[in-house]
Amino acid sequence: MPIASMTGSTAGIAEALVLLLIIASAVAVVARRVGVPYTIGLVLVGLAVGLAAHVETLRLSSDLVFYVFLPILLFEAAFYLEARHLRDQWRRILALAVPGVLVAFALTALGVHLLGGVAWSLALLFGALIAATDPVSVVSLFHRLGVSERLTTLVDAESLFNDGAAAVLFAIVLAVVVDGHAFTAGWAAGKFVWMAAGGLVVGLVVGYGASFVHRHLDDHLIEITLSTIVAYGSFLLGQTLGMSGVVACVSAAIVLGNLGRRRTMGPVTRVTMSTVWEYAAFVANSLIFLLIGLSMHLSLIAEHVGLVLIAFLVVVVARAVTIYGYGLIARLLGAGLPFRWQHVLVWGGLRGTIALALVLSVPAAVSGRATLEVVTFGVVLLSLVGQGLTMPWLTRRLGLEGQEQSVSRRRREVLLEGFVSAHVELDRLQEAGDVPRPERQHLERTIEEEENELLEGMAPIAEEPGAGEDDRLAERIGALVAQRPRIEALRRAGAVDEAVTAALLDELDHRVALLGERLAGERGQGVT
Repeated sequence: MPIASMTGSTAGIAEALVLLLIIASAVAVVARRVGVPYTIGLVLVGLAVGLAAHVETLRLSSDLVFYVFLPILLFEAAFYLEARHLRDQWRRILALAVPGVLVAFALTALGVHLLGGVAWSLALLFGALIAATDPVSVVSLFHRLGVSERLTTLVDAESLFNDGAAAVLFAIVLAVVVDGHAFTAGWAAGKFVWMAAGGLVVGLVVGYGASFVHRHLDDHLIEITLSTIVAYGSFLLGQTLGMSGVVACVSAAIVLGNLGRRRTMGPVTRVTMSTVWEYAAFVANSLIFLLIGLSMHLSLIAEHVGLVLIAFLVVVVARAVTIYGYGLIARLLGAGLPFRWQHVLVWGGLRGTIALALVLSVPAAVSGRATLEVVTFGVVLLSLVGQGLTMPWLTRRLGLEGQEQSVSRRRREVLLEGFVSAHVELDRLQEAGDVPRPERQHLERTIEEEENELLEGMAPIAEEPGAGEDDRLAERIGALVAQRPRIEALRRAGAVDEAVTAALLDELDHRVALLGERLAGERGQGVT
């Protein structure tokens, strides 16, 4: 089943891209109306288009997925992972991402070898490449249904880190199976540590370096360009040095997202960057899931349907053993994982982008490579459609829907709780003599201003320009910017927690960006 990345003329490729984006936009609109994850809708539409018309202009290839799409998806997902959430669940994430991947790999390879009669070399390759999960559809569903933020973070973070572990594991297996490298436990462990730890170091260096550079920039276009360099640069640097580009990209994005975005980027940059990367991820996901559908040869999958079904069942069972086994161990150690969460982690462990990128990277000379590719595509199809479409039912059945109230309502409640706590804490700090009266007045005023904005909504901006309108806008921007250090002071004093601080600062950024656009427009009208 040969699959090339791009064929045909440049004009033909451009036409195909435009057509795919039109289809993706239409599918996204329909999917949101009917409540189906749009990525799954894209796969189904891609299958239908592939059956109706033979499309060869754009096809999946390892390089297209690995070096074009993957850095975008990894960076965008990791950039918005909050450090406080990672600190809260790092033991679970690490356990599922490393030992969990190794256990799933071993069980999957053993299962397809014994039950499917697959040769050991192909079974080991399949076990390694299929260990990576792809939660794009699940996470978007969770946000729509209001599933617990902690569960959503666990699913998202575990996937990002097990992507890295699976990619490293696959590289080791490929070196043994294809290159004939002699396998020893010491060599495999050393290779794993070199690729994973090395990728982590590369990502940390790139992320901290970029955050430092952002501190000295004040141009959102340049800073967004720098973030693109970080995404692709960390990935490519890790791959070039023989380390894990996946781990490097994820770690760089986490550092830049938590250090650079929160502390060194200006408000306009933060708001603009959020929009740009959200759009980039939407386009990448749209194209890749459409191409997945277009690239699947259902006739070949049907020829191997028995093996595909066995492989899919083995993958699900291996995932179940991993999750429930970890849940049992965690419970014995006094850090149990809720049973309802375990069910969701098992059935929500969809397979997708990473698995396809890895199977497409297997050299054509490998015996049985075509069968490996067909089985992988079949398992990915069953996973996305079968598991993905039933996740809403499972989530509702387990009573997880609506655990988190609507975003705006929940945010307002959290902030109001924070404001009440802040008032109480300020009283205590002043009584203890830790906060001088002038500073107390400034902080009190900040809290009251934010509280009024929250209760009454954003104050409307005058629609009709008048004399001195740009001065008033500039003053208001200055007043908002001045609130930032005061809110940070509240956090340092313990008056508000990190969640409330982050929400307040995000709100300030959006208001400053909005006023900045209005100010630029007023001044532009003055020039003309």
